[in-house]
Amino acid sequence: MKYRYLSDCHTHSDCSRDASDPTMMLCECACRLGLYALTITDHCECNVYEEDGYDRSVRQSYFEARKASAVFHGRLHVRAGVEIGQPMQNLAAAEEILDACDFDFVLASVHNVRGMPDFYELDYSQVDITKVLHLYFDEILETIEWGKFDSLAHLTYPWRYIVGEHGLAIDNAQFSGRIDEVLKALIKKGKALEVNTSGLRQKLGILCRICRL
Repeated sequence: MKYRYLSDCHTHSDCSRDASDPTMMLCECACRLGLYALTITDHCECNVYEEDGYDRSVRQSYFEARKASAVFHGRLHVRAGVEIGQPMQNLAAAEEILDACDFDFVLASVHNVRGMPDFYELDYSQVDITKVLHLYFDEILETIEWGKFDSLAHLTYPWRYIVGEHGLAIDNAQFSGRIDEVLKALIKKGKALEVNTSGLRQKLGILCRICRL
């Protein structure tokens, strides 16, 4: 039985490196679960846009989502989206892909700060975590000011790895002001902040570590 308006607006297909299932399989699963809508938001990491082939994979993702929308018409609302990662690190790439595809929904995210690896790969014994997190919030605020997206993705992305994977402590209270800055900036721009549930299936074990302030 279909749940009224239950939807997922952050999903990755085999057009993303962190996923393995094709769009059609994702849509079949969504139908079985009774979802109302599914948005395919494959990665576009702007800082390595051409080097890692995102200029091609995102276009393929868009095509697959549009094809699935036709196939599943009447059963599932399939939307074509994208997750724009680090747009401020290569603004030309971000602008190019947004001009190339008529996306229904755009997520914006920051997976790494300028000049550093993804938080997933970062060697935390070699960096000042507090400094890196302040740089992260700086780049998040730049991205919001840019504003060519619908929703900001997983604000607590660094917590997923610093706390969840490496078990390192963060004094969350010292970032409460930065979080307020982000929330106020989103409101001013009329943008959404997604409710990201991935922490429940990862070592972090909760929706949002910094929500416990």
